[in-house]
Amino acid sequence: MTRSYKVSLSYDFTPGYLQNRFKFMINRAPVPALDISAYTVCLAYESKYPDFSKEFLGVDLNNEMEVTGKGMVQYGTGSECDQVIKVTTI
Repeated sequence: MTRSYKVSLSYDFTPGYLQNRFKFMINRAPVPALDISAYTVCLAYESKYPDFSKEFLGVDLNNEMEVTGKGMVQYGTGSECDQVIKVTTI
């Protein structure tokens, strides 16, 4: 019995990896003969790092820096993601 899966992956980033976007999706097609329904899993992640110092290898130890980002996981039966889990970091 043939089973069909579709996988999609994208990764976008800026120079120095200061801003990143990662997306992943896998989709399983239904197999009615085996009573297997369609199922989809999606992952997404974004992050933003502070800009580089204007000076070469410059570090200001008194300056508090932070990385921000958010992530998402979606999964469920069907060809679209139904359930959502979201994560945000600061």
